[in-house]
Amino acid sequence: MALDPRQQARIHGARPTPEASPNLARSAEAANRVFDVPRANFMLAHRSSEWQMNGDGELVPVIVQLSKSPGVQGVGRRGQFGEARAWYEEQGLTLIPHDILPADYVALYKNEQGHPVHRVAFATPENTTDGQTFWTQDSESWGKFIRLLRIRKIVKPPLPIVVKQMLDREKRDLDSLRSPGDNHHLRVRYDRDVKRISRNIGTLEVELEASFQLYGRPVSNTRSSVADLLDAALDAEGDAAALYGSPPAVEAAVGQWTKSTRPTVEALPDRLATLQSADTVAQMQAFDPRPTAQVHYADRLAQLQIPLPPTGDDDDDEAVPA
Repeated sequence: MALDPRQQARIHGARPTPEASPNLARSAEAANRVFDVPRANFMLAHRSSEWQMNGDGELVPVIVQLSKSPGVQGVGRRGQFGEARAWYEEQGLTLIPHDILPADYVALYKNEQGHPVHRVAFATPENTTDGQTFWTQDSESWGKFIRLLRIRKIVKPPLPIVVKQMLDREKRDLDSLRSPGDNHHLRVRYDRDVKRISRNIGTLEVELEASFQLYGRPVSNTRSSVADLLDAALDAEGDAAALYGSPPAVEAAVGQWTKSTRPTVEALPDRLATLQSADTVAQMQAFDPRPTAQVHYADRLAQLQIPLPPTGDDDDDEAVPA
């Protein structure tokens, strides 16, 4: 008479295996149940223009999920993904293969009705007795996964224009910070923001240089060149005072200009170099609270207030009588 696996295990003093234990199998199946709506399978992807700074001051790609639900964005009625893949790649998306790790980055669960629930494997479910499921993200593992995508060059490094825009935004944020004065709580938050933004700027400057080495330095486009020429030409025609007239009008015009279209801190010295009126520079300084910009204004004012050296004897400059 043949013995079943459970009897054999009992004779040899071994614990029953999951295959030999229906109770354990049911327990494993129950552990795989979640209280959630059905969710189709998906692929992870990245768009080359979408990057962000994480909490550790690292530049990381923004990762999105592309549904494999039949009939959605070119997915076939039986889940065929070939046409959808081609369409997504035409839109500039880089699709992340499922086999980047020994285990898929998509985990499959089932809900109470037995429908499939696909979730990213870095999220762990926890069921409650009142029929709810809470998902906990393993942020550390997710961060390692993101770094692996960059190390293996599955996600291409960011283009210089992308990094430059992020760097300019961080610098504007730093310039926009206001001193909190003697308020302790505001001082703590101010110091924290300065530290965070400064760290991000350092990271982005390194990333920008690496991007230049990989892709080359971009050439200025025609529009920016024309804009610079127009600005220089208008300033050469007599600064804002000649254009707007009275000092109050100058103040209003300069104030509006600095609030709406003032140049970046990096471009400010070149712009100020075209101005020959100390009054105009002083008006601009009054309406531009950026700390670094204030240094540039002070430097330009100092230059404009230095008298020019004499070019010869005063007698040589006298008019010759007719």
